[in-house]
Amino acid sequence: MYIFREFAVHPRWQRHGYGQQIHDELLRERDEQVAHLLVRPDNDPALAAYRNWGWTKVATKQPFVDSPVFGLMVLDLTDRLAASRREPSL
Repeated sequence: MYIFREFAVHPRWQRHGYGQQIHDELLRERDEQVAHLLVRPDNDPALAAYRNWGWTKVATKQPFVDSPVFGLMVLDLTDRLAASRREPSL
């Protein structure tokens, strides 16, 4: 399982496609079959982006007793890994 953490794009560069490019590159050749992340439930732009990129919210999680409750999202990486292995090397 790959843990996707602390992903953010500076506000000046948001909504230009850079977030998705970074996201896709970070995950492109991962050997894991699944990735997961935690996202604040009030972060609507992040939730929308992750959903558009294929993530699914499956649960909520409070990682520590004194932390907020986050949405737990997962992404199946098996198709991504298979596709990256079919792509010719440059």
